[in-house]
Amino acid sequence: MIKKKVICGIQIQSYPFDVEKNTSKITEWIETASKKFKPSLVVFPESVTTGFTPTKPLKSFISVLKKELPKTLKAVSETAKRFNTAVVLPTYEPINDGILANNAIVIDEKGKIRGRYSKMFPFQKEIWTKPGSKMKTFTAGKIKFGITICYDGDFPALSQKAAMDGVELVVRPSALLRDFSIWRMVNRARAYDNQIYFMGVNACGPDSSGKLFFGHSMIINPYARVISTIGINEGFIHSDIKPKSAIKDHNVVKIDHIKDIKKLHPIKLSGI
Repeated sequence: MIKKKVICGIQIQSYPFDVEKNTSKITEWIETASKKFKPSLVVFPESVTTGFTPTKPLKSFISVLKKELPKTLKAVSETAKRFNTAVVLPTYEPINDGILANNAIVIDEKGKIRGRYSKMFPFQKEIWTKPGSKMKTFTAGKIKFGITICYDGDFPALSQKAAMDGVELVVRPSALLRDFSIWRMVNRARAYDNQIYFMGVNACGPDSSGKLFFGHSMIINPYARVISTIGINEGFIHSDIKPKSAIKDHNVVKIDHIKDIKKLHPIKLSGI
């Protein structure tokens, strides 16, 4: 019997700048999700260790990260191993004393760090981060997946590159403040564009800037059906992911954009 591959998004509010307190919250939610759903992969919102906007002086912000992040990675890795679940942990990481990377760290089910994806498209005034240079794919929890962080999701080529590389899932950790209708439309489009599962995990609650994240995390199947969602409060989204051939939906004509691209009009996506 093939074990189900369950994916879980954990929608939570971060305490601004309090890495230690956020780390405790992250590990507690992994434990709760693991006992409830036995997920293969759990994903948190963008910049979950600190909150999105560094309203304190950047040097002070970086100093806190340098001190606390090693302890965070140790705690989350131990929790991932304990509950046999892979984790996507979005966090800022210092590049030097003047700039950050907006990263998503992939920790596998054995507690090993498998790599990092750096956000390629910082949003407008996100001037405290350096753009990443390349789309990456990962395999953890026996799932092959790609990552786009928040505004990255607006760029179809990133998800298409991941799909061309054979992923079954793209995850989108976010701290998104724009219109809900755009969030829902883009998430569904990226799933349907590429006939992949797509999971958008958004922050909820207030940011240190005073703005309010609206949550509404969601999982979409390869035919644009929203199969799990949540409102504005903290909580979970979850679903098992199946091969496309096993998805039963009599209202869907099953097509495969990626197969047709490769067969009829092969394209080369450069620079991502």
